[in-house]
This record gives sequence, C-alpha cells and structure tokens, in this order.
Amino acid sequence: ATRGIGAETVEKFGLGYAPDIFNGLLAYLKKKGFTDDDGLAAGVLTRTDRGVFDRFRDRLMVPIRDTKGRTIAFGGRAMRTDQQAKYVNTTNTPLFNKSATLYAFDVARGPIRSEGSAVIVEGYFDAIACHQAGLANVVASMGTALTEEQYLRLQDLKIERVVVAFDGDPAGQRSAERRGRALLPLLQRHTGRAGAGQVGTRGYAALYVTVLPEGQDPDDLARSDPALLRR
Repeated sequence: ATRGIGAETVEKFGLGYAPDIFNGLLAYLKKKGFTDDDGLAAGVLTRTDRGVFDRFRDRLMVPIRDTKGRTIAFGGRAMRTDQQAKYVNTTNTPLFNKSATLYAFDVARGPIRSEGSAVIVEGYFDAIACHQAGLANVVASMGTALTEEQYLRLQDLKIERVVVAFDGDPAGQRSAERRGRALLPLLQRHTGRAGAGQVGTRGYAALYVTVLPEGQDPDDLARSDPALLRR
C-alpha cells in the first residue's frame, strides 16, 4: 500500500505473504500428502543440518508464472532490514530456470505482440508498477543478466523492438548497457542495416537501452509520471 500498489493489482499478480515461522508451509504440504522431497524439488523448502524448513519466511511473496499463467516459482521480498537477503528466489527446478524466464510474461505477451515491442525492467515491482500505470508490454529479468534465452522468448513473438530500461542511477545505466552489449554477438549473427541508435537485424528485434532520469527507476516513474516513462 505504501508503494501505491492497489488491491486489483495485488489480485492480478497474486501477491501474498509467507509467515515468519519455520514450518508453516512444510506442515501444510504434509497435510496435503506431499513429502519433504516434493517440497525440496519444487524449491519451496530448504534442507540444513538441522532438518527441512520453509524456504520463505516473513517475506512478501511474488508468484512467478509460466506463459499459461501457472505458478512455477516464487520471489520473496524481505520485510525487515535485518533479513539476510533482500530477495530470495525459488532455486532452479524442473519447472523453473531463472535465466530462461521473464517475470510477467504471461500478462505482457498479448500487449507485447500487439505493440510490436517489449520493455525489460530489472525487478518484480518495476514490472508490477508499470502494468498498474497502463504500460502492459513490460517484463522483468528478475535481477539476472538479460540472457540470450530471455531475449529469444521475446523474439518468438516476432516483434520489432526490445528496450532495456533499468534504474536511472549510474549503476543501473552501466548494468543496462552491459546487458545490451552482452546480447550483441547474438544480434550480430543476424545483422542487417542498422539505423541510428539501434542494432540492425534481419528478422530479429532491434535492441535499445533507454536512459531514465537520474536517480529514478521504472517503479518511481510509473507512479509519479507514467507519461514520461512511456516517452
């Protein structure tokens, strides 16, 4: 609520909460007939030398879905500053490969196809805020380097343009530029004639790196000035 995320958006993206207990989900899964190994294989439990526990505790939970809208993993945002990591994700599983998955792709796929372009932001809440502000062709790379697999998922939609839009601080801009450059070898294998400001491709989407106002991230702009963000 303090970040301006409305009830409709909470419902749309299935946001929830993992209680601050060690065995809440563990006990629930057992009641449903699942074993510890099932929970470990799904990436929602973790094993230490003290036994098996819930992987997510006292975290705001973000379901990660496949293209058909089925939950395949979770991201957990820390609720306290003393928690070990700000974000914890489900480990890679038979259903979830982080480097091949784009967050919000299930809801963004239609708008991406109709607009002929996709915007890639870094975090879950950047994507969520953009969608709430009416920018529906936005997906998130979930903090990983933008990978060839993720890019090709977008390219399967036969779109014209992919825009990398990370934070407007120097670190965010360097990261966006690095990720754009990392994809150059892939694009150059399909090079056509390039216009100003883009990597020319024959049959592949042109790749852009946007520059946001200094100190602003997509989440900030989506809430304060969505028209500027779109522009």
